[in-house]
Amino acid sequence: MITEDFNYWLENLDDDDSETIYCLYRTIADEEDHGGFEIMRSHNAIFLMSANHDYTLLLPTEDEVNEFLDVLDTTFGGDFGSVILYHESASMN
Repeated sequence: MITEDFNYWLENLDDDDSETIYCLYRTIADEEDHGGFEIMRSHNAIFLMSANHDYTLLLPTEDEVNEFLDVLDTTFGGDFGSVILYHESASMN
């Protein structure tokens, strides 16, 4: 089953600890599978799957992708975008 309602999709994750959400964020930002999340791109749309979720999340546009990343940052207070930039700059040194 596919949903475009990312709030519903997030509410129904089996686990929403910071490590899980960080893996979800990395999956989208890197467009690579991380920590039980799988990603597939078709044209501009992104499909997110989780082994622990019955629904596939469809983010049909880049705007939706960016909005979802913002929701992860604000809802979970992780400032994941800053964490990723820090880790990337540290790995370059």
